[in-house]
Amino acid sequence: MAIESLLPWKWLKLDPKRTQLARSHFDVVGKYDKWHDYSRRHLVRKVECTGSKLDTDGFQIFRLLTSIEALEAKQLLLREAGAFVAKKNINYADVLQFRSTAFFKPILDKMLNPDVDAVVSFIFGSEYYVHSLVANRTMPSKASKRSFLWHCDRGPRNFLKINMFLDATSSHGGTTEFVDLETSLEIEKMGYTFGANARRVADLAPLSRKLDRSVKVLHPQLESGEAFIFYPARALHRGYLPTHGIRHMISIVLLPSPVHWTVAWEKTVASGYHERTFAAFPDEAESIFGELGLERSAL
Repeated sequence: MAIESLLPWKWLKLDPKRTQLARSHFDVVGKYDKWHDYSRRHLVRKVECTGSKLDTDGFQIFRLLTSIEALEAKQLLLREAGAFVAKKNINYADVLQFRSTAFFKPILDKMLNPDVDAVVSFIFGSEYYVHSLVANRTMPSKASKRSFLWHCDRGPRNFLKINMFLDATSSHGGTTEFVDLETSLEIEKMGYTFGANARRVADLAPLSRKLDRSVKVLHPQLESGEAFIFYPARALHRGYLPTHGIRHMISIVLLPSPVHWTVAWEKTVASGYHERTFAAFPDEAESIFGELGLERSAL
């Protein structure tokens, strides 16, 4: 255990009020709850109830590509990338930038295959669209920062993220660690979940002491072409850095939508919207109408 994880300033300054404000900022003030309701009302197909671990563990693993397809996808990304942009103040990860992301469509068709579509459409009770698309690579390091420390993502409560690995965990040592939804909610109520980035921790021991019980950390191993589908704003999680190789990953954010994702994609790929968002959300959900090429409606 790192000594710094025991320091009082790392865990005593919990802020329940900040967490409550973060929750209401998007869902209530930003009307994402109403956007979700609007999307549900416009669903025209029947969605079937499917078994899923998402509502217990907060994540589920799916096989989306074969190992050969994953290798081909990685080679395509590296070939199409016009630049590799390092994240601010981080020297172990960078984001691939592209002149156009139109070439992603066949990959997305496989990522959003019928099995995944059934789970996502049932959970949302609506159609959905690709709000954000990011391809990145992460190098071995011990200096965990930001997304590699325990957190939940700021955003609407019920958005989903798919992180697809293009290399097996065994080839680099990296993964994503999770805490189940019930425990995540307990930690949220304590006021840790949406605290300042500078107060994120790599070790949950201080929070375990606060809960007066141990916190079980789920540390899954993925094969190339497998992916996590998870609730980023609800399941406490952190990236676990590679130890001996480079991890290549495609990450997409899904939000409810009144139209099918392929219809929305035609608009967002032309405007580059899903790249600009970079897994962040506009303050007002009503702005999404225009981004998807839909007539704006009051929510």
